[in-house]
Amino acid sequence: MKNKNLIYQILISFVLVSVLTNMACLFIRNSVIQQEKLKAEYTVNSTINRVEIKLESYIEKVGFLKKTIEAGIDLDDAYFESVASRLYGDDPAVKTIELAPNGIIQNVYPFKENQKAIGMDMLAEHERKEAATLAKDTRKYTLEGPYDLKQGGKGALLYDPIYVNGEFWGFSILVIDWDAFLTEIHLDELEKASYDFVIWKKDRVTKEKIIISKSSENIGSDTLLVKCALPNNNWNFEIIPKNGWINKYEMMSLVVASIMIDFLVTAAIAQLEIRHKKDLEYATQIEMEAKKAQEASAAKSRFLFSMSHDIRTPMNAIMGYTELMEKNVGNIEKEKDYLSKIRCSSTFLLDLINSILEMARIESGKETLNIKVCNIYDIIESLNSVFEKQAEQKGLTYQCTTKIQHPYVYCDQIKFEEILLNIVGNSVKYTKKGMVLIQIEETESGHFQCMIQDTGIGMSEAYLPHAFEDFSREKSGTQTSVKGTGLGLAIVKSLVELMNGTIEISSQVNQGTTTRIKFQFEIASENELENNQETNIIDFKGKHILLAEDNDLNAEIAMTLLTDYGLIVDRVSDGVACVKQVKEKEYDVVLMDIQMPNMDGYKATDCIRHLSQPEKANIPIIAMSANAFEEDKKMAMEAGMNGHISKPIDVNVLEKQIINIFKKVS
Repeated sequence: MKNKNLIYQILISFVLVSVLTNMACLFIRNSVIQQEKLKAEYTVNSTINRVEIKLESYIEKVGFLKKTIEAGIDLDDAYFESVASRLYGDDPAVKTIELAPNGIIQNVYPFKENQKAIGMDMLAEHERKEAATLAKDTRKYTLEGPYDLKQGGKGALLYDPIYVNGEFWGFSILVIDWDAFLTEIHLDELEKASYDFVIWKKDRVTKEKIIISKSSENIGSDTLLVKCALPNNNWNFEIIPKNGWINKYEMMSLVVASIMIDFLVTAAIAQLEIRHKKDLEYATQIEMEAKKAQEASAAKSRFLFSMSHDIRTPMNAIMGYTELMEKNVGNIEKEKDYLSKIRCSSTFLLDLINSILEMARIESGKETLNIKVCNIYDIIESLNSVFEKQAEQKGLTYQCTTKIQHPYVYCDQIKFEEILLNIVGNSVKYTKKGMVLIQIEETESGHFQCMIQDTGIGMSEAYLPHAFEDFSREKSGTQTSVKGTGLGLAIVKSLVELMNGTIEISSQVNQGTTTRIKFQFEIASENELENNQETNIIDFKGKHILLAEDNDLNAEIAMTLLTDYGLIVDRVSDGVACVKQVKEKEYDVVLMDIQMPNMDGYKATDCIRHLSQPEKANIPIIAMSANAFEEDKKMAMEAGMNGHISKPIDVNVLEKQIINIFKKVS
């Protein structure tokens, strides 16, 4: 009887332990599956990021044609071919660039391979009319396909609707080579990572599933679904490991472990508890690492796309208006207009690059203040000259009021201007109607408050704590049609803190934004400002300058500028030749490029300073460098140079440098 009870107890214990161990095995199995799904989601999101980045690059191409037409520029056949050839680029997935007035294809590039497409009515053609009509009605670019193309092969079509004065004009269309596009987004990376996948969308009318691409005919049903949102469309990515979320070897291990645990009750329970805890920690760690990696990748992708977009935009403008100038040689009014727009685009491009470099300098702790006497009213006048016209063109009320007792202060004028230009610039850019108000007030002696108010799009309460973060933008440039890198406010906050000031922002969505900046400056006098601004007028005519510059284009520009001032200019291409020329001829000043072959500018300067002839060893030397920060100027001075100018050369800065040099030696 006792033996029977013992057997029953053993059986009951075995059953209980079996239940517990089976539950533990199920938990472990689910943990493994969860980890695998996190890895799979990260992998497929990387592919989706590549899709989005490629689409943004395609949008830029059709967008340039769109903006050109909306600007009222007539695109004849020759000009279309010229512009399209530049936009075509070297992307293997870009098959054709088309222009379709009233939906009918009129221009194609390249012509020879795609002329069969001319005359197609996108709003009437059976397979294409639905997507084309949707793009027209929503006024959003729309990606559709793949189609069997009239010119052969398979391709997707990106429709970008064009409206002129509120009326539908037609489409700018990009034909994407389907196979090349799939290669460009690296779908093979999914297969290399041992995943099966299927990409599909729903038919807008029938709601039936349409397969876009898949890796295999036999894909398991337990797939992970990740959506890729596109304008007027959605792509669905389904992914599953080729061997399932948990392989047979792992399952066998779990069964063996379960059997062993059933017989080793105490040890098994202890081991399961330890394993349970470790699995939870490992799963949490994997999830956090995957999330961090995904966020970092997304931030990098957003930043790279933004940079690519913001750099390409002024470059496209420069190339386009250069092309227009070539077509309108002799038309002085148009030449002036195009030159002005080229200059604006060049300035924006340079400002963009400087912004990135400045953020890098701030983060590395290299940014310093250059404290001088300045007039706050000069800063305000400069600010108004930039934005009054912009605001007027947008129909905004622009008002700047001041209440200042001490306009002359010690501060870093350049950084003060940069702070105000960024904040006010954001207000003007993100305000469609209403007003932009600026109030600069001296609240007490030497204490200044700058308040900028607007009635723009505002920021959400959730976004405000992140407004000053690097690369942070609540809405992308493609959503707002406003250029930006997400660095502006981050730079502003860093500069304000560098100047021992404070900044705070309050905002409401669709109501506007108010920014308050507070500074404390040391009071100065007008006489101190005048002393700082003292200059002499120097006659440059007949002065002999040696230009050391290895870049032919930069040399041509510099020589033209210098010659226009009456200077006699000789040019050499490296430091060795520069030293030799100084030994052999007489010069009044040397313009020395820093980075040159054979011998750089620093080494060449050192060689000149050690020449045996005092008049040659002491010749004035001005550094020329693409690096324009204070430490770069300091390095030039420490190397024995007398001045520093940055590239691209600013005529006014160059003039002041040469005047200062000639003043000192006269």
